[in-house]
Amino acid sequence: YSVEGTLNLHGKVKPIKFPFTRLKTGPDMKGKTRTGGFANFVIKRSDFGMNYMNGPDKIGDEVEITINLEAVLK
Repeated sequence: YSVEGTLNLHGKVKPIKFPFTRLKTGPDMKGKTRTGGFANFVIKRSDFGMNYMNGPDKIGDEVEITINLEAVLK
C-alpha cells in the first residue's frame, strides 16, 4: 500500500508518502478478526525547521521512522 498524508512537526506541515506492508488477517484466540502491518521511512529534520544538534555525536538530519500497527475489527 502507499500511504499519503501530512506530517506536522515543530510547527511545520509537510506532505508525506510512504509504503505500508500489510500482514495477514485472521481470527485471534477469542475469534476476533485481527490484521497488522508495518512501515519504515526517513524524514529530514531540516524540512521541519529542526537544524540544531547537527554535527559529530549529535542527532543527524535524517531520522528513520518505524510504524508497527495491529488492528481489531469491531
